[in-house]
Amino acid sequence: MSDINYLAVICALGLTLALGALWYSPWVFGRVWYRLKRYTPEQAAAMREQLRPAYVVTVFAYATMAMVVAVLVAVLGLASASEGVVLGFLLWIGFVFTTGLIANMFSERRFRSFVIDTTYQLACLLIMGGIIGAWR
Repeated sequence: MSDINYLAVICALGLTLALGALWYSPWVFGRVWYRLKRYTPEQAAAMREQLRPAYVVTVFAYATMAMVVAVLVAVLGLASASEGVVLGFLLWIGFVFTTGLIANMFSERRFRSFVIDTTYQLACLLIMGGIIGAWR
């Protein structure tokens, strides 16, 4: 694990979390996402007041994801942002998109909410792969 740049992992995590705050904000996809989830304004307000546990889990999950990307970058010997971005895309298409699509097909979720969520995941993995690949 000596080949891992932990500063790059922390930066990738920070940018991912910042992107999530923007992505699901009312200025980007937040309003549409809540509407697609069929949340009433009262349910949305109640959810926002009880988000601390969800944020803790989110930070842990994205920190884990960034570390896995860093380990794969090191093991594969990737040494550029473009190689990291390709890795991020392959992880997304091979695991995130496919499992998310299957889960969406067996749920009551609307396809547009899946698109919002999965393109956010794509952006996260591209950011993580690019930063970690570049700072290796």
